[in-house]
Amino acid sequence: MRYDSYKKSGIEWVESIPEHWNIVRGKNVLELLNRPVLDDDDIITCFRDGEVTLRKNRREEGFTISLKEIGYQGIEPGDLVVHGMDGFAGAIGVSDSRGKATPVLNVMGSKENKRFLMYYLRALSYRDVFMSLSTGIRVRSCDLRWNKLAVLPLIIPPREEQDKIVEWLDEKVGRIDELVVEIKNSIQEYELLKEGTIKKVVTKGLNVSKKYKNSGLEWMGEVPVDWEMIPLKKLYSFEKGKNAALYTQGYIGEHIGEYPVYSGQTANDGVMGRIDSYDYDIDECLFTTTVGAKVMTPKILRGRFSLSQNCLIMKNQLNCSNRFVYYMLHPLFAYEKALIPSYMQPSLRMEDLRKYKLFLPPKDEQEKIADYLDDKIDKIDSIIREKEKLLLDLQIYKKSIVYEAVTGERKVY
Repeated sequence: MRYDSYKKSGIEWVESIPEHWNIVRGKNVLELLNRPVLDDDDIITCFRDGEVTLRKNRREEGFTISLKEIGYQGIEPGDLVVHGMDGFAGAIGVSDSRGKATPVLNVMGSKENKRFLMYYLRALSYRDVFMSLSTGIRVRSCDLRWNKLAVLPLIIPPREEQDKIVEWLDEKVGRIDELVVEIKNSIQEYELLKEGTIKKVVTKGLNVSKKYKNSGLEWMGEVPVDWEMIPLKKLYSFEKGKNAALYTQGYIGEHIGEYPVYSGQTANDGVMGRIDSYDYDIDECLFTTTVGAKVMTPKILRGRFSLSQNCLIMKNQLNCSNRFVYYMLHPLFAYEKALIPSYMQPSLRMEDLRKYKLFLPPKDEQEKIADYLDDKIDKIDSIIREKEKLLLDLQIYKKSIVYEAVTGERKVY
């Protein structure tokens, strides 16, 4: 539904607005606050999903801790908050708590509906308006401090309409967010199903009537009696990648874009040529990331390529099934990462790989297990991809209705 009449907005990101709406500068409707800090105030964080809440309400670990709280400010429930560095990515919201925060947060009051202003500013972040206005040099970031917010053109409808728009958006966005949580939980369940399926088959095999023995490895438990223990360093040789900074970006992994490390051409071909390139058959090797501790297969790798220093090549030495070992390393890495505190970045050194031991069945059984898992995991991954696409569609729809509502492109009441 559209409004009866429109006028030119005079701002570059909106062509026209309802005739009776106004364009005003931020300083005319926003008030920069500087509340005092109270002794019992806890830290408040403005997250990129728009939630402004006490840090402890989300998680306790993984944050940078300030030794000196220089310039900290108080925040009250209902204050409008725009993150000075992450606002471009959606870190804009209304606080639900009393607390304190660093001066990087713009804490503001207004006589207008602050949730309407929140939705409007988020809509600008969705359309990359803040990035287009940025004059900084930091990649994928921009400085969004008060001096910029003060002169930013804001679209302001009458207060009664602001309230109706906010009521409509709160309901619609709330329902979308609930559905997003449900889908994310479902994806997590399928991921757990995938992990459980892999672990069960690579440690117990496909023949449940077999006899078992204690592997002596906590993460494996019992294994079939005819499986042989072999150190990973005997199965594979390891080679660390070289610096690939001058190479055009390419990808490897389960999905395109998972880990940007490879390419087939240099950025300045002819100067550096391909002196740091590798050329392996697709079935000869596995790759592991030293950061994040992942194992990958070169499913989309063709021809010559370059490797970053964060990757290791695992070159097959004993003609075992790469696919079987690929699957077996998943529960091993999951077990190792579970031992690392959540605030630390999982990492995997060449020395770590050399110390691992695996129990392997005969080669023909390795291939049968790999075939079985290829089929099962492909089906699970297909379901996950469908759900991820639905998540993306919901996010696009959410951003669309917010933008249309706060710019007057759609009448929602």
